[in-house]
Amino acid sequence: MATARFIEWKERYSVGNNELDGHHQSVISIINDMYTAIRDQTTQQELIGILHRLLEYTQFHFEREEQLMEEHQFTDLAKHKIVHDRMVQKTKELLKQALHDEIDVSKETMSFLKDWWIDHIIVMDSRYKPYMEGKKGLEQH
Repeated sequence: MATARFIEWKERYSVGNNELDGHHQSVISIINDMYTAIRDQTTQQELIGILHRLLEYTQFHFEREEQLMEEHQFTDLAKHKIVHDRMVQKTKELLKQALHDEIDVSKETMSFLKDWWIDHIIVMDSRYKPYMEGKKGLEQH
């Protein structure tokens, strides 16, 4: 029997850029790793490691995404950066709480991460799609 994923990548999540779609798929993969770890009742240390990986990848992704938005003169970049900064802070907060045993990484945390990322990709990131599709300087494969 195949292992169920917490989040399945759907083509409708595509932002029209292979590099950024790959980033989003990586974020989803990390969240799925966390889901599997919770389901398999791994240690808090292992969950903290996954949260740390999520934080690092989130920061890497947002930095690159903002760079591309700037290169393609996306008009809503400032607002997008604010949303990114808030998510980085929220992820840092989750990691800090987990490190201090103030929270268990729970179904509530998982639901938050899933809802935030899917909503962000479908609603916010889709707004820059027209700016990037077919533009030079993007790694379109």
